[in-house]
Amino acid sequence: MIRCAGVIYSAKVGLTLKGRKASRGRRGATSEDWNMRKILLVDDQVLCREPLAQALKQKGYETICANDGEHALVLLREMVRVRRLPDLMMLDVDMPAMDGLTLLRIVRRNPDYTQVPVIMLTGEACTRVVAHAAERRIQGYLLKHEMTIDTIIEKIEE
Repeated sequence: MIRCAGVIYSAKVGLTLKGRKASRGRRGATSEDWNMRKILLVDDQVLCREPLAQALKQKGYETICANDGEHALVLLREMVRVRRLPDLMMLDVDMPAMDGLTLLRIVRRNPDYTQVPVIMLTGEACTRVVAHAAERRIQGYLLKHEMTIDTIIEKIEE
């Protein structure tokens, strides 16, 4: 079960990162190193971030959590250092210290992680925010009050 924004979701479906090669974009890595897909979850709301991380772990994913954009950048720099970038980033928009759109802009400008797919998980329904995120090549945009585990899975599999 996932509880986010007061809603409980069932996690009874399998998850895959369809079409992603395990070692894509990682210099010096072997396919053995990448058996488990890594997802970086960036959200300041622990009641959204942790249950989603747990549901993904139960389905065989490695999840790394950050509570804001600055924390996520620290983690990304370390991932570059060890040559193990996430296969996917899931970002909230409205966070303290550094918001998700600022993080997205930095990620897309940095050649070390510009190719990492990004899905926005947010409570923001503002068309300006959606348009801004879309300009930065995101793979999906989910509203927290409308998302279910099924919609999350659909976005991951796209």
